[in-house]
Amino acid sequence: MQRIGRVDAIVIAECTIKRGEEATARALLDGYDCYITHVQETTPREHRGAGVAFYIRRDSVLARNGRLIRSPAWDRWGMVGQYSCDVGVIVGAYLPTPTKKDKALREALDDEYPLLVKSHGHRLLCFCGDLNATFSKTLDVAPPDAWFVGTRYNVSRTTLEKCIEDLHLVDVVRNKWPATAKYTAFQSRPDKQQYWRARPDHFLVPQGRASRVEDVVVPDGEQWVRHVSGEHYKSLDAEGTLCGSDHVPIVVTMRLS
Repeated sequence: MQRIGRVDAIVIAECTIKRGEEATARALLDGYDCYITHVQETTPREHRGAGVAFYIRRDSVLARNGRLIRSPAWDRWGMVGQYSCDVGVIVGAYLPTPTKKDKALREALDDEYPLLVKSHGHRLLCFCGDLNATFSKTLDVAPPDAWFVGTRYNVSRTTLEKCIEDLHLVDVVRNKWPATAKYTAFQSRPDKQQYWRARPDHFLVPQGRASRVEDVVVPDGEQWVRHVSGEHYKSLDAEGTLCGSDHVPIVVTMRLS
């Protein structure tokens, strides 16, 4: 908030809120209402990326008759969140990388999320979040050998590409910088001396709303985050204090009417 200002809405994907921490999470931002798709139980251990949080500024048009749409049965961990208000619907998601551990989970989500996004029709404002799919070997990852390969990665990548095409969605980041690398995630494995950048985060708007997008900002990750020896890349607030994310935000200014 110190860097991006008091925006109308904040969507936090891969948001871990444990049982007993709900009140703290809801009171985190003064003047905002918080909507949480999933509260994690401490036992048994759940997926650490479960949950999406929406923070909606109370005096925003997005707050009028705002509510969280209940997650469908296939999304037991609330990884695809839906916030509805008078203006429309925001869909925010965390789609886990289809590693060996999360292959089945990602496959189940890939089977369903395109239909969920489609179901909102003309009311869809945006579909955004950490969708863990990269499209370009030259623009979406660095170094080049960080490009994920394999059948499941290709299926997830193709599923998102088809969703964008079929639903006539516009990727506002790639639309603004079609030939420029704008990385949003900074990952590291210090034990293996591996450090890489990627652009797995997406902000997709229906084609009919694309002309209403007035500005898109992706902060320079090299200034926003720093590498801490033995840790992942971590975000810094305005005072230089370490925060918990290794992603930078995508800030979109869009007319809603």
